[in-house]
Amino acid sequence: VQAGEHRDRADALEAADRLKNMFLSNVSYEVRTPLTSVVGFSEGLQMGLAGPMTPKQQEYVSDIRRSSEELKTIIDAIIDLTAVDAGAMELRLSRIDTGEMLQAVAEKLASAIERRDLSLNVEVADDAGNFVADAKRVEQILSNLLSNAIGFSTAGGTIRMGARLNGKYVQFWVSDSGRGIDPDFQKRVFERFQSRPVPGGHRGPGLGLAIVKSFVELHGGQVSILSKVNQGTTVLCAFPVNGPSKSETIGAPGN
Repeated sequence: VQAGEHRDRADALEAADRLKNMFLSNVSYEVRTPLTSVVGFSEGLQMGLAGPMTPKQQEYVSDIRRSSEELKTIIDAIIDLTAVDAGAMELRLSRIDTGEMLQAVAEKLASAIERRDLSLNVEVADDAGNFVADAKRVEQILSNLLSNAIGFSTAGGTIRMGARLNGKYVQFWVSDSGRGIDPDFQKRVFERFQSRPVPGGHRGPGLGLAIVKSFVELHGGQVSILSKVNQGTTVLCAFPVNGPSKSETIGAPGN
């Protein structure tokens, strides 16, 4: 009887997990559609399609667009994590030029770096030429890490981003010189919905590093973090040079 009860409980938990994933995925898609329209209309207003605006109106529209894009990023993260949990995310593997990938991410966030009065150093070792991975997911990983580094850096600071060969892995790193992470929080930093508020600074829903961990491990790689309070933070991501094994190209269901 006890074994049967355990099976029933396991089946109920599995059904509840499937229902949760379906709910998150469906709701996220429903919210994403009108949000895309908000971003589009705000872009149109900024371009002057509805006529000239006062400086204050321009400021408000810019805030609307930025906030909408941040919300869209959060929704996309929820959709991606739901797909990983359901074992439904398939990697599209190709050979990636390491230097070009880092440069693309740096250019993507150049305006945010300039806005915060920061400097970015990109360092690519000669032996880190290319590797096999899903280019879209690698870009998401590095963009999340660089965005975090920007958000937690103080004005005038320097961020380092680079890659090198480490055995059978290409190892990327993003390093900031910000306030660092408390030792107690470091244990939870890759968990979902864990964020570290900074007065007057960056705060997110705590999905960025969860996405990083999920996508790196989906590639058969490893992620780690090094941080000291008031001395900055470095996040390291290692990807197999020749890509994940076949069993790792599709995500395994989450626990």
